[in-house]
Amino acid sequence: MAQFPGTSQGLARGSPSASTILDRSGDIPARMESWYTLGLQVNAGILGSLGMAMDPARARFVYSAAKDRVILDWPKDGNKAAEDALRAMQDRVAAANGVGTGVPVLGVPDVGTSFTAHPLGGAVIGEATDSYGRVKGHPGLYVMDGAAIPGSTGTANPSLTITAPAERNIAKVIADGR
Repeated sequence: MAQFPGTSQGLARGSPSASTILDRSGDIPARMESWYTLGLQVNAGILGSLGMAMDPARARFVYSAAKDRVILDWPKDGNKAAEDALRAMQDRVAAANGVGTGVPVLGVPDVGTSFTAHPLGGAVIGEATDSYGRVKGHPGLYVMDGAAIPGSTGTANPSLTITAPAERNIAKVIADGR
């Protein structure tokens, strides 16, 4: 890859979290991770942040007898408490540092607040699979990603929580020859 003055070699690889703040003072635990602008070794005036909140009461799966199926019961404003907790944290951090929020240069006054970056579950280890990620009843089929994680990793990025058992599981699968 060609290198340009002022850029790092990790331009296409992303960057590690530069800092993390965990706030347990409110009703909903919230974490904010910040990372350097991808690939830049100079202050570009932008610091990306990802806010994560743990709000276990916002939605649930329920059986609907009328529809004879399981449905997701997600209140219309189901994310509001989590969004408010994260926005308050971001505003406090910005105020303490004398900066604003959003991306003013692009005319963005605030950032998007509702998405799931790392969905988890679906083929949970020990339930849909054996304890090493081998899908029960389907030889040669393995679950080694976030689908194996049985729920939330709290307000932390689950990448290493996914990586550790995946490495453990694949070593066992290779050692067993299956």
